[in-house]
Amino acid sequence: MILTHDTIDADAKKLADHRRADPLPAILDKYAKLIESYKHMKDEYEEERRERRALMASGQGRGNPFALVVVDGDAYNFQEGLVLEREDGGAAAAKQLSNAVKNSLRRKGLESCDIIVRVYANLVDLSRRHSKQGICGHEKRALAPFAAGFTGSGDLMEHIDTGEQEDGTRSKVKAALRLYANNAQCKHIYFAACHDEGHIAELLSYTEIANRCTLIRTPSLPFHERFLKLNMNIEEPAGIFRTSALNSSSNAWSTLQQPPHPTRAVSPAPSSTNDRLVCPHYTKGKCKFGSSCKNAHVDPGSSGSQPVFNGNSGSKDNISSLPKNIPEGIIALNGNDSRLDAAIDRPTPEALKMLNTYTSSSSVCVSKQISGYCNSGDRCKHDHAPMPADLKPALEWKSRSAPCRKSRSCRMIGCVAGHVCQTVDCGNRGGKRFCKFPADICQGDYQVRSFANGEQ
Repeated sequence: MILTHDTIDADAKKLADHRRADPLPAILDKYAKLIESYKHMKDEYEEERRERRALMASGQGRGNPFALVVVDGDAYNFQEGLVLEREDGGAAAAKQLSNAVKNSLRRKGLESCDIIVRVYANLVDLSRRHSKQGICGHEKRALAPFAAGFTGSGDLMEHIDTGEQEDGTRSKVKAALRLYANNAQCKHIYFAACHDEGHIAELLSYTEIANRCTLIRTPSLPFHERFLKLNMNIEEPAGIFRTSALNSSSNAWSTLQQPPHPTRAVSPAPSSTNDRLVCPHYTKGKCKFGSSCKNAHVDPGSSGSQPVFNGNSGSKDNISSLPKNIPEGIIALNGNDSRLDAAIDRPTPEALKMLNTYTSSSSVCVSKQISGYCNSGDRCKHDHAPMPADLKPALEWKSRSAPCRKSRSCRMIGCVAGHVCQTVDCGNRGGKRFCKFPADICQGDYQVRSFANGEQ
């Protein structure tokens, strides 16, 4: 059968209409254009990435160039005069360190760099060591105000507490190196932890930073000889870190503690320890300073001459120098303006046992019972009812056996904590009893030299 022209035209029109109605060709066209567009975008991205890598490699990348200062604050201790100024001293230490780094960068042609400072330290241990030298109080984190002043001095300055875990500071120092060493914007690194050879391997793994790293030396610490083999620049900024070790006897407090007129002669024999304090940690086998310890290492039962204790009479007799009574509202002071307490007798074991029995069933306000005054008044949660008079001496002894947080500087009239050690056989005097007081208080001058008005 032969189709007519009209039939053929009609079928052709139907086919054209069908093609126009079918969305597949349009979809395929759009997909082809999308692939082409993707290819162009990919090429542009790859080109931009190559350019960015080239910029980074040449040190011209985006962001501000900076210099990093990493300090092991456990070992690199700041000048004593700065630490004594607490928060203001921390801010001054940060400024001095920043100025020293700026001068160094200027000599290197890097004066446009920002300065990032990270000081890592175990504040608890650092505070304890400074406290033993009389540089700060006896609070657990007595150096926290100094650290806060340092951190608050600038946006890029930080004094960071690494906690009490072992090797906490070392791990933080290493982490800082890992974070910044390969950063192209880090133009220079000042490394202040050169007493610890444990950092050698870390520095060797960043061989490319050898020409942009300066090692910081301080006279108070041995500079490990292996650091010299790294062929890095070495600098020693002046007036920032201590010039003598923290446990050295050349600090201000030990100078003050020397009695002006010793009560007995001291033999000048080279091997004698008569001019030094007894190290309380050596007798317990726990002294970590070894031969460099400033205190005398005397073996228990040694037949040698005993060292002179700092104090009015040179030994345990300093307790007998304490005043029997102190007028109300008055603070007794020794020659160093350190607070003294009135002498009290050690209670009998039976009295202490009776006190423990009484306090186990009653929450006694120690301040009210001993001084007759309580700062909290009616808001106090402890019992203000009068306790048996025969138990008060034991309560005062127990209260005075705990060191006052303000220690020597306390001038509060109603303070019932201890400002002197009245335990004759305490470990710091060569006895066997554990003592909560620092050795320099136990062996201190207990002779009244002056009086001061107390504070409310």
